[in-house]
Amino acid sequence: MIGALNANEQRQKELGEVIPYFKVTASILIKKENLKDYQKLKDEINPQKIQEISDKKKIITFPSSLYVQKLKEYFENNPKFQVDENNFRDNLPAVLDLIKKGNTDAFVNDTPVIQNIVNNFPNDFASVELNNNVFGDLKPFGLFVNSSYPNKAKIKEALLKVLDLNTKPLKSEDEIDAISDAYKDIFLNKAIKNYQQIQQKLKNQKPFPGFIKLTKKIWSTLPTYKKGFITSFIISIDSVILGFLLALIFVKTKTLIKHYQKTNQKNLMRVYRTFSFFINKTISFLNAIPLTIQALLVFNLFNLFQILRNNTMNFYAALFVLVLNTAANLVKIMMHNIKILSQGQIEAGYALGMSHKQVFHYIIFEQGIKRSYPSVGQQFINNIKNTSLFQIIGLSSLLLQAQRNTTLDFDLWTPYIIVCAIYLIIVFITNFILDKIKKTKQN
Repeated sequence: MIGALNANEQRQKELGEVIPYFKVTASILIKKENLKDYQKLKDEINPQKIQEISDKKKIITFPSSLYVQKLKEYFENNPKFQVDENNFRDNLPAVLDLIKKGNTDAFVNDTPVIQNIVNNFPNDFASVELNNNVFGDLKPFGLFVNSSYPNKAKIKEALLKVLDLNTKPLKSEDEIDAISDAYKDIFLNKAIKNYQQIQQKLKNQKPFPGFIKLTKKIWSTLPTYKKGFITSFIISIDSVILGFLLALIFVKTKTLIKHYQKTNQKNLMRVYRTFSFFINKTISFLNAIPLTIQALLVFNLFNLFQILRNNTMNFYAALFVLVLNTAANLVKIMMHNIKILSQGQIEAGYALGMSHKQVFHYIIFEQGIKRSYPSVGQQFINNIKNTSLFQIIGLSSLLLQAQRNTTLDFDLWTPYIIVCAIYLIIVFITNFILDKIKKTKQN
């Protein structure tokens, strides 16, 4: 079930049936000093009004919103406005930072979002609600339910019950208005009030010098990163272990080809050669495609199967991608270490009367793997850093938590400083352990 999306026809067609729950209008957010340029847009939007605005204006919105296409359609032939798709952002604090710095002039979004920003930063921002606006009849927010879900009626019944509307007989045309009003009174206004109380509490805190204030803030928000850290750590450990085991299978398959070339078992050699070809192409594919694209492809693939659709789907999608990429990286390293083995060891094995199979198993394969052990630790470091990329599929990573924390007080620095510190500590500890293991082996 998905919420907080406008229930337009295209989304209903793609996402399933919808239960509307909140009617919205659009607003435009600008710097307070530029308010006079936009007030003419409040009551009526038409080319005549826009022509009166003197300078070019850069408008920004979230890439997933329905405003993107509407803005392009309306302003693409109007020299007074500029809509740059490359300038879209999906992070609210980053949007506000762009407006403050003058990199963009206006931000279009749903009125509750815009109004909350203005309420918290009245000296910096102003807004204009576009009542009769370019976006036409905005569809209300809706809960999208899969068409095959058997209990759709119960979801709507539960929603009405929560909103205290289940006992009130409503006409169909009045239902959305009643639900929207109740949602605003029970949930939206309460959420805004709670948010304002948090902001006021932050403002009333006793001021500290810069370093002490930063330290206290880091200490108070550090527990929020616990889940992201645990998730990232588990995925990294599991992917290294499973990827290493998979790499062993791949390496053995590739190296056995040379062994069977020296025997009469040509059929087995062809089988291993086929597998080796498949392994090479898989590694080439993984090296060519960015991890984020792989994550999206695997996540959408998992979503095709009902049995995989659950709250852990993004976890297993990320794990699957990291296991394959770990195996691909370790295979390249192991094969390189096998190729550079001293021929003297191999010749000595034959001189001692060892068979081809024994030479392969005890010298070529075993020595190549042993030389690759340090790379396994480095692969763990790479994996734990790469988990940050999987926030694109909703994985509870350190980066995702940092982005959430930026929306609390629109601090774009502290959350990312915390994440950097966590990664630095992990890398330092891992390298320390690897160095200890290396010294122990040398002794």
